[in-house]
Amino acid sequence: MLGAFLKVLGIEVWGNLKKSVRDLFRQTLFFIGGSSL
Repeated sequence: MLGAFLKVLGIEVWGNLKKSVRDLFRQTLFFIGGSSL
């Protein structure tokens, strides 16, 4: 029971973390691209 809960929680956190990193990476690229022009 607890193991399944932690697994779901881990997937949820990992998914949010990947999304945050991807958004941050996109913003960084956009900032670098904009400032280099």
